[in-house]
Amino acid sequence: MQEHNREEADTLMILQAKNLYYIDPFSEVYISSPDTDVFLLLIYFYPKLCSATMFRTGKAPNVRDISIGKIYEYLGPEISEGILGFHSFTGCDKTSQFYGKSKTELYKTFSNSHIEDLSAFIHLGQDTNIPSGDVIEGLHRFIIKAYLKQASVRITTIAELRWQNQKSIENLPPTVERLYCKILRWHYITYILKKSLTSNFYKPDPTLYGWRYSEDKLVPIPSKNKLPAPLNIISLTMCSCKTSCSNNRCKCKKNYLNCSDACRCTGCENVPNQEDNFSDSSESDDDSEYEDVVTLINYANVHFKLCLDVVFFTTLLLVYFTSKQMVP
Repeated sequence: MQEHNREEADTLMILQAKNLYYIDPFSEVYISSPDTDVFLLLIYFYPKLCSATMFRTGKAPNVRDISIGKIYEYLGPEISEGILGFHSFTGCDKTSQFYGKSKTELYKTFSNSHIEDLSAFIHLGQDTNIPSGDVIEGLHRFIIKAYLKQASVRITTIAELRWQNQKSIENLPPTVERLYCKILRWHYITYILKKSLTSNFYKPDPTLYGWRYSEDKLVPIPSKNKLPAPLNIISLTMCSCKTSCSNNRCKCKKNYLNCSDACRCTGCENVPNQEDNFSDSSESDDDSEYEDVVTLINYANVHFKLCLDVVFFTTLLLVYFTSKQMVP
């Protein structure tokens, strides 16, 4: 066995499999492990391993032998080269997952991606340099595709994505600031995985890649902006009624507000009344002035009830009648 300073069995198995290739490249090699990391490492490094490399997984009597060569041929070189970056991206032992997004769902987007987007995963972790602008831009494009539910909607930035058809804070993608720290961590973990064939390997300083030490443990660097959105946006009144929003159980109705596009209600009847809107009419008769005043009061009552009082209404009416009398 070759001398090494490897501490983890996952990468050590790959290292020893490479050594067998130098002894006899046509040997049958069986690597037994229940770990996904080992399986993906074998796919990534397959061109440097024995052609008859097999991955043995499962427990008796359901043990399976999977041909890594056939998997590599099926996936193709581009997806195989980007598989480690994708693994770090979607969540592994050291990185977190996207809330509400499973690996299976994200893999469908990954496997159907163009080479430009796959290139971001291929170059992730290639060296110790900070990821380039092209890599970051490619990962942003992938996240937009993964979260975007309507293909017809054109969105080009993460900021646009966060406020387009995302009606719950939990399902929002990360902010640009938090996403950058995540990209650094994905880059760091992918770099370590890609160095599995290096016998004497020294990890770079993780504090340069989105982590910090807390009580001798590595924890992600928190974002400076701890709120997922500006406070005035978070405090907006929204409802999620399952009925018609016709009584004070509805938060919007209780606060004398119409429901908006941000609400998640169904069968809503608490919508602006078309008859309450102003209309500039050239016709005037004895009743038109009274109707205009009623319309004005209704409009003010709907939109400003929380902040207007009786004095304001009185002043509003006086100004209105005065202006009518001044018109020749």
